[in-house]
Amino acid sequence: MKLNSFVITVKDFLLVNQVVESKFNFFKLQYVIPKYQREYKWNKEKIKTFCRDILNRDKFIGNIILNKVNNSYEIVDGQQRLTTILLILVGLFNHNINNVINKLSDEQKEILTYLSNDELHSNIVIKNESIGKYLLLNQNKILIDIKEYNDIYYQKDKFDEAYKCIAEELNSIQSSIEFINFLRKLLACKLSILVGEKEDENDSIEDLFLDINFKSQLLDVENIFKGYCFKNYFASSHDELKEQWIEIKRIMKEFEEFGYNNTTSGYFYLYLLSLDKESKITQELTIDGKHFLDNKSPTETRKIISDMIDYGDDILAFIRNLKQSDYIFEDICDEFKKYKNNNSVNNVIKKQFLDIILYKGAQYYKLPLFMFIHYLRRNENLKNEITYSDIRKIVSNYYVYAFLFLSKRKDKSKDIIDRNIFKSLEGLNNGVIKERQCINDVVFSVRKLRKIGLDDYIIFKNYDDRKAYAFYSILDNYLLNSNYLDFLYTKEDYTKEHLIIHNNKNAKIIWSLAPKTIRISVKELLDNVENNENNINSYKKMTSNYILLPKALNETLGHKNIVDKITVVKEYYLNRNEQLPRHIQIFFNFIENMPEYKELEKIKQENIALDIIKNKYKKFLNAYFNNENQEILYVNLENAFKNTFKDTFKDTFKDEMAP
Repeated sequence: MKLNSFVITVKDFLLVNQVVESKFNFFKLQYVIPKYQREYKWNKEKIKTFCRDILNRDKFIGNIILNKVNNSYEIVDGQQRLTTILLILVGLFNHNINNVINKLSDEQKEILTYLSNDELHSNIVIKNESIGKYLLLNQNKILIDIKEYNDIYYQKDKFDEAYKCIAEELNSIQSSIEFINFLRKLLACKLSILVGEKEDENDSIEDLFLDINFKSQLLDVENIFKGYCFKNYFASSHDELKEQWIEIKRIMKEFEEFGYNNTTSGYFYLYLLSLDKESKITQELTIDGKHFLDNKSPTETRKIISDMIDYGDDILAFIRNLKQSDYIFEDICDEFKKYKNNNSVNNVIKKQFLDIILYKGAQYYKLPLFMFIHYLRRNENLKNEITYSDIRKIVSNYYVYAFLFLSKRKDKSKDIIDRNIFKSLEGLNNGVIKERQCINDVVFSVRKLRKIGLDDYIIFKNYDDRKAYAFYSILDNYLLNSNYLDFLYTKEDYTKEHLIIHNNKNAKIIWSLAPKTIRISVKELLDNVENNENNINSYKKMTSNYILLPKALNETLGHKNIVDKITVVKEYYLNRNEQLPRHIQIFFNFIENMPEYKELEKIKQENIALDIIKNKYKKFLNAYFNNENQEILYVNLENAFKNTFKDTFKDTFKDEMAP
């Protein structure tokens, strides 16, 4: 690799397309940010700092690595700074508008020479292949006009945000002299240019790129990984790799749309973890001090990239399918075609998958399920062998595992990734086991994951919507004999009921006894409750204050007292010949066994003074929320939850492996 290095001002760098520059040795038509490069990512703080540093002094602003390709230079490193410089120039251009329409000011004419040599019609100094032509001269103003069909990495909002930030910074500059000084300082800033030019077919500019950046830890994982890919590929295959990397970038951006915002946990890092049997890959993609791709042959590297693309496409396709109302899982299980009209069950399965996959917190726990889905979509024999029942068992138990994992685990690192599913998939891939055995192994592994999570589970005492809907869904609707979850509570159909303490402290509890109705102030009751270790104001936020009810039923309860609430709820389910949901049974049994509640029940039948009613209700609140009773209620809920799976608490799971 022939290298040419020199220091040049921003001005000379931008004008090199218009004049002969001896350091470049030829008329350069354009700098190019190729499609395979990462998208523009600078945030507001970085842009503000950059602008203010320039305003305070002209400065050295870093290295630019270029790769000579035909009649242009690909920007290998430095595109974030160069793009920001272009946007600053656009901002300066728009702040020096001539009052005469369609007539450029002298300042604008000057700035335009640094942006383009043909007034932005085509030959912008720095071409960005991932967004196409995006600067539009309209009268005497430049618009940032990114077309959706050209924006392959969805950068429009980021560019708009960056330009807005720059415009705000430039607004602090008051006089035309200050604008001119800022422009001069920007153009006087120094860049260290490193130009690579192949002398041999196997030369790669990426070696230089890695030497400069990887060792100094200036790069993110994405660029380090990409650099090693280019290093490992033969130069003759770089065009192929560029196209592959465009696909990877597309997949990464779509994962981000689903909430996977961190590259290392959202996409290819997860995939690479599945390849490493001991989970020793660091977030810098090193193993024992060596990069994951070190010493990988071109063939090995190509396979990793190709498989990674397949994996990403499969998972994204599956997620997109889940969001379709008519999706019936036919891409992962042929037998689902027989149950295509079973909408209620299919919707439950969809909801479980979506809850697992789209949770935006920890990601590592999802990886085994992702890989199994990937295999199902790629292996026709596996897809033909797996049954409707298998899918229900796997997703239901994985749903329980996910709930337990996210509820209890403080350590959500990659070190806790279960490897058993990977081993089964690897055995299938290597021909060691058959499809049926692989499926049985996966069912076995997922149920074991669930059991491990249950062993040390402690119920959440501060109410949390996500946890509550999952916990009560599992407690009420897990079918032990079938080994799957038959129903899920959703916010569309079920709402939380403030069973004991109303959400509004100023609310009135309705105490009715024909022919009169009494309204008791919640605030008055709470203010008179005896003080204890708990903060009285926190009672309404406790898990013990909430149950889940059908929306229509909940709306009828209003501000009823606890005795009337229990009566109405029981009648609702009785009239439908349905049993009370399990979690409601636990709450009601606990409350109805309280002596203080029995006193309330008794006086509901009596015409007594308001002060007595208030006193009895206050005693009930004190008793319900005292520490001892609270602990009993939580233990009851916890034990009931664990007993949901009591017949599977065995040292061996051999009898559970049958579909």
